Amino acid sequence: VGVVLAIVLPLIFFYLVRPKPATQINYGINFSQKYATELGLNWKKSYIQILDDLKPKYARLVVYWDISEPQESNYNYSDIIWQLDEAKKRNVKVILTMGRKVLRYPECHEPYWWKQSTNAKFKEDALLKYIETTTNQLKAYDNIFMWQVENEPMYPFGDCQKQTKETVKNEIAVVKSLDARPILIQDS
Repeated sequence: VGVVLAIVLPLIFFYLVRPKPATQINYGINFSQKYATELGLNWKKSYIQILDDLKPKYARLVVYWDISEPQESNYNYSDIIWQLDEAKKRNVKVILTMGRKVLRYPECHEPYWWKQSTNAKFKEDALLKYIETTTNQLKAYDNIFMWQVENEPMYPFGDCQKQTKETVKNEIAVVKSLDARPILIQDS
């Protein structure tokens, strides 16, 4: 009797409370210029091939802080602008990810000058200035349909200094003050 119940009850439970399959799934791609480069690929050529061969409708792209602000207050958005332009040519909608902790290991991609500082106030101010500058520089792209502020900010993985909820809230507040598009936050 116990064995029969052990077999029958899960089946009954499965049929009564099983989830309904999603009917409209919008698949997309993640693209990391850093990862493509680490693989020894020409990241621009790889990106174009992905867009042209897979024809995604959605892409999650990354503004790597250490690439876009290699020296304090010296911004260079040319790589992400190129990616956004190529996505726009193909009508690809973009989730744009920015912050300290973004896609691909080591997870945190802070610039060297920022990591070397021990001044917590300076670091917070510099991060928020980066978020503000990035949002202002890229918000003109209408193919960005959503911002992602940080990637799994509270998940303890990667080569990262601990991030606080207050800092993430402050980053979100900066983006919200500058643009009305939705903001994605995710955690594992």
